[in-house]
Amino acid sequence: MRNMRELGNYMERRYNVPFAEGMEKMDFEAVMGMMVQAEKVLHDFPALQDQVKGMSSARMGEGAYASADLNGRICMNPERIPDRAALMRDYARDVAHGYHPRGSDGSHLLVHELGHQMEAALVNRRYGSGTYAANRAWRKCTVSGEIVAEAMTRLDANWRSHGKETVGRISQVSGYARRNPSETLAECMVDVYANGRRASPLSKAVFSITKERLGGIR
Repeated sequence: MRNMRELGNYMERRYNVPFAEGMEKMDFEAVMGMMVQAEKVLHDFPALQDQVKGMSSARMGEGAYASADLNGRICMNPERIPDRAALMRDYARDVAHGYHPRGSDGSHLLVHELGHQMEAALVNRRYGSGTYAANRAWRKCTVSGEIVAEAMTRLDANWRSHGKETVGRISQVSGYARRNPSETLAECMVDVYANGRRASPLSKAVFSITKERLGGIR
């Protein structure tokens, strides 16, 4: 692809993921690099093609690179991603501080957001799209919490929900993974796609359970 329009047409045709007009504000090289990694996830989890409704760009607070919502929208922040070099530099700094999984880089940013969309797909499947129950489960990290707890139990049958072991296993993924179960799930996806067999045991367990629940992986 030579420009954002061609990339957007390809993503909509191949994966049913349209680009909003605002995507033209994003740096093409930065987005292209992220889409290379995102395409692997969309290929592996076909159910996301029904969940993800599109990509857009907008300024957002708290210095966020991007965001994902329950309704299938993924939004990128052009101020935090002014170009590919800046994205790779800033993300590498985050990795160096343990904030994101070792071995990952800025191109894995959308893998994280697609991890959130995996959770959203499971929430909508269980509670129904647009329902109060779905919105509540999304805010409370109900489904991601179940997945992380099941992963912990698979790794240790005697696991309990509180304690140093829980914090330790999550910290092996990344610092940001400790924020809440939803971020744990999303960061585990980054870990697996960045590191494969070298990903943390928790990341591999979370990936397997999510695959089992979401289904359809090729």
